[in-house]
Amino acid sequence: MAQQRRILIHLMALLLLLVGVGMTSTAQAATKAAGPDQARINRGMAVSQRVSAAKDPRAAYAALNAADKSDLEYVLKPVSVSVTKTSNRPAGVMRPASYNDCWEDYQNMVYSNVAGNALYAFWLRSDICAANGQVTDVWVPTAGGKVYPGWTYAWEISQDPKAWTKNAGWEGRSAMSIQFAYFFVDHYSYCLQNRQNGEYYGVYANSTSCDVNS
Repeated sequence: MAQQRRILIHLMALLLLLVGVGMTSTAQAATKAAGPDQARINRGMAVSQRVSAAKDPRAAYAALNAADKSDLEYVLKPVSVSVTKTSNRPAGVMRPASYNDCWEDYQNMVYSNVAGNALYAFWLRSDICAANGQVTDVWVPTAGGKVYPGWTYAWEISQDPKAWTKNAGWEGRSAMSIQFAYFFVDHYSYCLQNRQNGEYYGVYANSTSCDVNS
């Protein structure tokens, strides 16, 4: 009986060890999968350089084998965005009646790939005028986008930027839309919107909504 008990204890210890190793391997695999695949990034960037240097990048892309095309698309797709928001609204304005003038708000969105390279950007500048707590005018002096150098062989603006506004009286609203595409395979559509409170308490809102009516 003592011998059987010792064997059982050893078997249980071995089982616990195997379970622990399996859990560790699973955790390591999950951690690795969660981050960027550097080897794939390197392969994709190499393919990108080769395709961008071709006389006809689109034909070069079409001629890629499945593995190279997959690695290239890994570095072509946007995976992160950085946002810049600025406004020239003067500081220290505390009450609506103390500010009857105009100001502007600016938003810029930069989308980057898995390697951290900026692929494209778009922006919206909104101007608004208010008097006695009511919006008197709102307009868009500029709304646009661009593809960064080094990626124009693959990316393009597939739908030109459009802008529109709405004066809700108590609030001025402006928005823009734009669409990007790479090799006519995938299309990415975006909107930017800015809302400025006519009462000028420093209340404003930036969003990616296209709807200025609700």
